[in-house]
Amino acid sequence: MTSNHTRSSSPRSPRNAGFTLAELLLASVLGAMLLTALSVSTFGFAANLEYHESKAGINNDTDPVLRRITRDVREAWWIELVNASHIKIAAPDGSITEYYLEDDELKILRANGDAGVLLKDVSSLNIIEAVADRNREGVPIDYDTVWYSQTATSGAPVALKTGYYEEISIGFVAPALPSDLPGMPADVEEVTSTSTSIVQVPVAWIPGTGAHQFELSIFESRGPGSAKPTGNFLAKVSLPGASLPQAVVIDEDNDIWEVPTIMVPISIGASLEAGVGYVLILDPQGDSEIVVQADPVFPSPAIDDVAKGDAFTSAWTVQPMIVPVSISGPFQVTSTTTQSVITRLTFELTVEDRAMQTRSAAILSQIITDDEWLGSVPGEAAP
Repeated sequence: MTSNHTRSSSPRSPRNAGFTLAELLLASVLGAMLLTALSVSTFGFAANLEYHESKAGINNDTDPVLRRITRDVREAWWIELVNASHIKIAAPDGSITEYYLEDDELKILRANGDAGVLLKDVSSLNIIEAVADRNREGVPIDYDTVWYSQTATSGAPVALKTGYYEEISIGFVAPALPSDLPGMPADVEEVTSTSTSIVQVPVAWIPGTGAHQFELSIFESRGPGSAKPTGNFLAKVSLPGASLPQAVVIDEDNDIWEVPTIMVPISIGASLEAGVGYVLILDPQGDSEIVVQADPVFPSPAIDDVAKGDAFTSAWTVQPMIVPVSISGPFQVTSTTTQSVITRLTFELTVEDRAMQTRSAAILSQIITDDEWLGSVPGEAAP
C-alpha cells in the first residue's frame, strides 16, 4: 500500500544554490568600507609623496637640469670653478661644457659653441667646491755652484804626505737629493744630473826629479764611501807642479811638514751620475811628492774615505782621515708644482617662488685615489 506523505522542506539542490539578498547587501557594505579605507590611504600616500617630491624639486623642471649637471660633473676629467655661479667641465675627450648664471637665466655653452637657456627666473645659483692638492712634475731647475763640500771635523788637522811614486785618492758621492747639497733645503726633489767644473783641495807641492807635473783625475769608486777607484778615468787634468803652493818643511829629517791651508782650485770637467760614488786622485808625477791637509777620524760609512795608492802595484791603503774638499759645477734638480683641484661640487639652485634645490656630485677622476701625485689637474689631457 502506497501512502502519500506531505513534501517537507529540504536543503537547496545544486540548481538553486546562490547568495541571498541579505548576503549580497552585507558583502556590498563591507566592500564599500574596504574601498573607502584604501582610497583614503592611497590619497594620503600620494599627497605625502607629492609634498616630498615638491620639496626635492623632482616634480618640476629644476630636477632634470640639476641631474644633468651633476652627471656631467661625475664624468668630468677636471672642473674649473670660474666663480660661484659659473663652472667649466672638461670631459675625458677634451671637450669643455660651461654652465653659468646670467640675467636670471641658467645657461649652457657647449664645446661646439652652441649656447642655450636651461632655466629661467633663477633667483640664485651657488656652487660650493671641495678641494684637494695635486702634485705634478715642474720644470727642472738648473744651478751652477758648490754641490759637494767636505770640511774638517776634529779641529786638529795634520799633514798627509805621499811617498815616492804614491798618490792620494779622496772618495765622495755625487748628490742625489737636495738635502745632499750644501745650503739646499731637504725636500722630496731629486738631483737629475751633476757635473764638475772646479775642484778645490788643500794641497802643497814637493818638487822632485823627473816630470814636475801634477795630475788630478776622477774615477768611479768601488762603492759609495770608498776611496778605491775602478775602471778608467772619467776626466783628467795635468798642470805644472810649480803652479801649486810649495810645501813648507818643519823637520826634514823626521819628514814633518806644515799643514797646507790654501784651498787650491783646479778646473776639471766630468759628468757624474747622482748617488754614485767617485774618487779624486791627486797624483804627483815622477818622484815629486804632495802634502794635503787631513783630519784624523775613524773610518765610517757616513764619511768618505781617503786612501794612499802605489803607482806600481795599484794597491790602495785606506787612511783613517778625511781631506777637506769642495766641488762645484752645474747640476739640475727636479721641481714640483702643487695645485688645488676640485673633488666635489654642491649646487644650491633657487628658482623664483620655489624652494631651494640642493644637489652634489663627486668628480670621479679626482677621488679614486688618496695619492697626492695622482688625479687630474685643470688643463691636463686624459690618458
